[in-house]
Amino acid sequence: MAQVLPGATPDIEVLRYAVANAMILVTKDDDFALRFTHPELRVVWLRIGNATNRALIEWLEPRWERVENALDDGEHLIEVV
Repeated sequence: MAQVLPGATPDIEVLRYAVANAMILVTKDDDFALRFTHPELRVVWLRIGNATNRALIEWLEPRWERVENALDDGEHLIEVV
C-alpha cells in the first residue's frame, strides 16, 4: 500500500514520489499539468472547480472511461473537462 503524503508536501516531492512508485497522479492542481514535467510522470488533470466529493464523483463518472482509454493508450497528460 502506498504511503499517504502530508497535505503540506511540496509539489516536487509529490512528483518524485509518484514517479518513484510508478503512480498516476490525479489532481486538480494545474502545476502538475503545466509546470512540472518528467518523462515517467502520468497525470490525470481534473478541470473542475471546488466541488464536494459527491459532486466530483458524479462529474467524473461519465468521463472516466475516456480517462482509462487514454491511460491504456500511454498518454502522459489527460485533461478531463
